[in-house]
Amino acid sequence: MVKKIASISVLALTTALMGTGAMAHTGKWLADGSGNKVVDGSGKCVTVSSGVNIEACDPPKPAPKPEPVVEPAKPAYVAPIPKPVVVKVTESVSLSGDASFASNSAELTAEGKQTLDKMVSDLSKVEATEIALTGHADSRGKDSYNMALSEKRAKSVESYLVSKGVNASIISAEGRGETQPI
Repeated sequence: MVKKIASISVLALTTALMGTGAMAHTGKWLADGSGNKVVDGSGKCVTVSSGVNIEACDPPKPAPKPEPVVEPAKPAYVAPIPKPVVVKVTESVSLSGDASFASNSAELTAEGKQTLDKMVSDLSKVEATEIALTGHADSRGKDSYNMALSEKRAKSVESYLVSKGVNASIISAEGRGETQPI
């Protein structure tokens, strides 16, 4: 029974306010004892001259107008992007026969391997497209022996480079024997 009386008195107050012309928007809204909005029979919030601000009762704000899309002006001339230039760099690495190979041998010494290891490290910093290995021998001994030894030395260096990860397809190896003695 208490609930009915409370409802009737709120309804009576609403009707009384509506009858006095208090419907003009003043920015203040009628709230019940719990702070909830009070609405009239059509579901509109009841306005009063001294009430509370209730956001749910504020009229919806108009949506902002979208900014017009403006396309940037196109420049009269756009310079073409230059193509990268490939520069051929040739670098010679010389392995001393006395330090890199034992006499009359194609087996690399520790010092020869150390020189080649530095070369492999340098190769990792560039995109190598070709490696030409040329083996030499001195002029002592027979021409045919020196030619075979120089070819074995070039192949020995090639095998070592490939074992260190250098692409075998970019390596060429040849011996010069006594035709270009070192």
